Amino acid sequence: MTAIQASGARLHRDREAGRGLGSWFSALFRQIGRFSELYMSKRSLLLLSRADDRMLKDIGVTRGDIDWALSQPWHVDGTVALAARIERRRSARRTARRIAGR
Repeated sequence: MTAIQASGARLHRDREAGRGLGSWFSALFRQIGRFSELYMSKRSLLLLSRADDRMLKDIGVTRGDIDWALSQPWHVDGTVALAARIERRRSARRTARRIAGR
């Protein structure tokens, strides 16, 4: 192997190591972003839990829904889970009304 070939191999190896480090940093920043989203979600739910029952009823949420969303595991976005729960409830009510209307 000539000195030029060895230098090229070393350069290639260094680039590969840099890519690995770059992808590691990318993964780290993605995780930090995800934790930030989850933290903001919990904060939003805590703010919502301070609303009075009349306001919660206006938006179709019960205090039990908020407590349930806050009790989700740390890796679950409580606001997304709450929205899905409310949508399932609304869908069930629409179906019940359709069936009762027959």
